[in-house]
Amino acid sequence: MLAALILLSVGIIEIQAGGTPICPTITTPDWGEVSCSNENNVGSRCNLSCQAYFDLVGTTGDAIETSCGFDGMWSTATEFECVPIKCFPEQVSPENGEVICSANNFAQSVCVFFCKEHFDMVGLSAANNAHAICKDDGDGDEIGQWVSSDGSTDFQHPFPPQCQPIRCPTTMEAPLNGQVICSNRDYSGSYCVLFCRDGFKFANRKEKIVFSSCSKEDGHDSVGEWSMPDAPSCRQCTRAEEVQLVALIHESEGDRGQYQVATSMIAKVLTILRRRHGINPTLRVNRYSSSVDASNEVFTTAFTLKSSKREIDAIPYPGKGANTTTALRYMDQRLTGDRSAKIAFIFTNELRDFDAEMEMKARNLVEREVSLFVFTLPQKNRARTWIREQLVKITRDDTRVYALPRMRFTNKYKDEVAAKINDITMTKGCDFLI
Repeated sequence: MLAALILLSVGIIEIQAGGTPICPTITTPDWGEVSCSNENNVGSRCNLSCQAYFDLVGTTGDAIETSCGFDGMWSTATEFECVPIKCFPEQVSPENGEVICSANNFAQSVCVFFCKEHFDMVGLSAANNAHAICKDDGDGDEIGQWVSSDGSTDFQHPFPPQCQPIRCPTTMEAPLNGQVICSNRDYSGSYCVLFCRDGFKFANRKEKIVFSSCSKEDGHDSVGEWSMPDAPSCRQCTRAEEVQLVALIHESEGDRGQYQVATSMIAKVLTILRRRHGINPTLRVNRYSSSVDASNEVFTTAFTLKSSKREIDAIPYPGKGANTTTALRYMDQRLTGDRSAKIAFIFTNELRDFDAEMEMKARNLVEREVSLFVFTLPQKNRARTWIREQLVKITRDDTRVYALPRMRFTNKYKDEVAAKINDITMTKGCDFLI
């Protein structure tokens, strides 16, 4: 269809070929919509509006209505602008929490709030997957309104929500005659270690250490629970029902000085055990070389300094050679009973035969809860034939290896060895406390 432009005093009018004027074409802005009954012809009625979730600038209405007159002019201005509806303020992560929004603070954006582990949410219907939606409040401007997850705009709880630490109702208390150490007091995630003082043990438990942690399974009251609410009681231990001591001695041929150092150490330790600690072990003493003659063993259930030591001093020399593995095997046969404290003394002036079999036999004894002590005896005009690291592999405990190069060293170590045996008997007694 042909058209012409006519310049009038009011402006430029576009005329169709038939002589009927037409109105200027309406430009559709971003996010805008133009709907006309007959395009831009005379008599056409047009609605100028914005897409959903956008606001029409300059009016509180939803649309601008205009019509094309016979003068080729629209009845109203046709330039319009659409802006996105936004909610304020923009949502930010709460302290100790996080917020994730689908479209920042634009209309229909959904903001979901989370709290970090060990924190609980307060406010914004925390029990209903706390979130807020930016919606058009319908008042005709570009500012929307946050609506909570339960559909309310009247927030009765803090908004945005707050994340507060989950805490157990009370701090974990130490057991009587025990101690407790907690990583973070009564807060969720706190890990508490409970144990008894020396000489005490948890009643009705095999464990020497128990644990309790503060956590929360469900709900939104910020109150956690201890995995073990009440600390178990600690009962005082009693000494092991029986204490057994086996001592084997190896010394050089004709060197009675070595043997006297060994027997003196045994006598002094047993005397201290009886007088100071009230312990009277059953005692087996023998000498060993490449073998152990069981018929030479001195056995007593009531050691006395005079008579018992005299019997020990009278054990005959077994001959040359040294087989410590055989000595360990002999000890294994003599130390019996599950409820007794088992102590083994090895006195040696050499260790030429250390090998994997010896180490394995010693390990088996330790696994049977035998407490091994090794004492090295003085050597006259001879190079040392033992290595401390090897001796430790026998005892499995660096503190139970003692060098006795002179008689006076028996006085130096007697109290220490007796104290260790006392501790062993108490530990063994604790093991069987129910």
